[in-house]
Amino acid sequence: MVQKLKVPKTDREKTTKQASLLMINYYFPPVKAVGAVRIGNFYKHALDYFQNIQVLTTSNQEIFQQESESPEFESVNFIPTFDFRRLLSFFQKNVTYFSSQKKKHPLKKLIIRLIDSFPLNILIGDGGLIYILMGYLKARKLIKEQGITHIFSSFRPYSDHIIAYLLKLEFAHLFWIADFRDVQVDPNRKNILFPSFQHWCNKKILKKADLITSVSKGYTQYLSRYNPNTYCLNNGIGHLQTSKSEQNPFSKFTISYTGSIYPELQNPNILFKALKELIDEEKIPEHEVQFILAGRDQEVWKHWLQQYGLGKILNDQGSVPRSQALKIQVKSHINLLLSWSSSQLKGVLTGKLYEYLNAGHPILCIINGLEDPEFEELFEEFQAGMITYNKDSELQILKDFLHSNFTYWKTNNIIPQFENYQGLERLQWAKLMEHLMYECQISKAKENTPVSLENPV
Repeated sequence: MVQKLKVPKTDREKTTKQASLLMINYYFPPVKAVGAVRIGNFYKHALDYFQNIQVLTTSNQEIFQQESESPEFESVNFIPTFDFRRLLSFFQKNVTYFSSQKKKHPLKKLIIRLIDSFPLNILIGDGGLIYILMGYLKARKLIKEQGITHIFSSFRPYSDHIIAYLLKLEFAHLFWIADFRDVQVDPNRKNILFPSFQHWCNKKILKKADLITSVSKGYTQYLSRYNPNTYCLNNGIGHLQTSKSEQNPFSKFTISYTGSIYPELQNPNILFKALKELIDEEKIPEHEVQFILAGRDQEVWKHWLQQYGLGKILNDQGSVPRSQALKIQVKSHINLLLSWSSSQLKGVLTGKLYEYLNAGHPILCIINGLEDPEFEELFEEFQAGMITYNKDSELQILKDFLHSNFTYWKTNNIIPQFENYQGLERLQWAKLMEHLMYECQISKAKENTPVSLENPV
């Protein structure tokens, strides 16, 4: 099955290198997943640097939710797959994941940790053994026929990295970029069994990579234990918004959250406590405020809101297409971002952060845990809103932030934009890819010398 990405001829003419890329990505557009957005952006902007791009992805695309508005892609090879997601779909149609409520069950927790751990993560986890073997055989053929020079694989799942590892063993000339949207051994989530063994497996596999990329400096530093050649490739922004001024804000003061959550790690309680006090103090009328939820985990959010007597302000949109989620973000007065941080791992910069930055409206970031300097630097650079850490000592500052934004809207009937919105240009994917390609060149020359953690400027 072949799909085509319609790219302007001028963009294709930028390609000057005689190089060909093989992308190995289980989660690939139009699958409805934040990770697929990163992969789609990588593909689109890699076209400027590679004369030929081939893609390996899963035949499971048919059982996943898909974005209705998605570009088409060329040379996509669908690999036969039998994994636990396919198995779940047999029991209940269109169900390929455990909900947050089900994940709380001790047995479900154990099953998930087993599936995320070596060796089950490559046997029956996303992808699975059939996907790995069939993907490897297809990739060998493409390498010989298409003159592949570079391979790009991205976790999750680990199956993609295993295919790339096997290819690197056979074809030493390949330049392997091993990308991480998450870390496999997450000390905050405690998502695996036998951490020491998992670290050992990662080191054995990833030492073959020419470059390890990840979404944040915190993750990149963490992953350098496996291979010193690391590089921070942020999730980035496709194109800066140009029509925000034409987007009228919601008629109610709106705080929105678009996406899924990890209830055991993310905690919005300080927001709802502050909002409840402002309503009780009659500084924000309850009938003029709403909390829009666009995503899964409705029962978790209902519980959080009802704890503070705020059930009436919930506007549950359910799971919506990405295009609709982006419209909600642009029309919202405040976009809520939930993250977490610890001494062992910081820099949980999700793809949602960059969507919120692109919307250009105040972001309220609530971090559960220790202060995260990477978040602090970004918010300071762009004057993007407010960061708080679920401490009672920060409650009044948060109340002031909410009240000032409410008052500004009531007075001016508009939502304020970041002071340094144009500075976001450095986070556009075209810029990120340009710097990555430069780093690939110098890392090849450096051989075993560690690559700088910072992006070139």
